[in-house]
Amino acid sequence: MFYQLWHNPSTNFMDEFDSIEEAADVLDAAVRRDGPGFLTDTYLVVFDEAGEEHLVAQGEAILVTVKRLAAEERRSAEGRLRKVG
Repeated sequence: MFYQLWHNPSTNFMDEFDSIEEAADVLDAAVRRDGPGFLTDTYLVVFDEAGEEHLVAQGEAILVTVKRLAAEERRSAEGRLRKVG
């Protein structure tokens, strides 16, 4: 899976992320630097294992969504580690 950030009005590709955690870190830094308006006209998509594209979130909701998904991913990974250990 990988994630892509796009600018909606122009449909220009903006960035690509290998994980939701990377997307959360990069987008959080961009919003702190440029303000929440940075995300106003953007959307984030994920490409699944089959290569299918799915909308994750749009606009300012992207940051909240990626932070929630990254936290869920970390909890899931920690749970898998506990089962192995």
